[in-house]
Amino acid sequence: MEDKEKNEQKLLQCLITIPKNMMSIHGVDNIAEFLLHSLCTSGCLNFSKAAFFIDNPDFDQIKGVTGFVHHEAFKSGYEHWHDPENFTKHMGASFFNQKVRSILKRSAKKSVKLRSELLDELGKELAFSKPLHASWPLKYENEGILLFELNASSDPLPQEHIENMLHFFAFCPAF
Repeated sequence: MEDKEKNEQKLLQCLITIPKNMMSIHGVDNIAEFLLHSLCTSGCLNFSKAAFFIDNPDFDQIKGVTGFVHHEAFKSGYEHWHDPENFTKHMGASFFNQKVRSILKRSAKKSVKLRSELLDELGKELAFSKPLHASWPLKYENEGILLFELNASSDPLPQEHIENMLHFFAFCPAF
């Protein structure tokens, strides 16, 4: 099997297990952390760094929800779904995750700053070297925003595929 086909198979395997894994921890508040961790692994989107935000224009704020950086990753593979207590402790101690969660800015929809300026500012604040971004609609007129960097070894997926996968975050509580 060619490398591209193997990568597509890994990606499909990652995606089809997400709903079951999310349901297995349905009482856990930090499901977004679990989801981002899975999406960033080499078997899925293969991001070296990612930060998830929610833009809530009703409260005029962009809030950092969770962050992932490769060198602070939990154990390899998808073990975090099967060890929610230790994964939650791990994410509580993750410097990058806590930095993302501490971010609170004015809503991009209400700010006088251009959206691109705001994304650049977030990227610099979180020390992204070459940030990419995706956004998608969430419930109640909110918007999800993901800043991310690809691993150097990964072939980029089409932006549409990334944005489609990010809709899983609509099923996560934001805490």
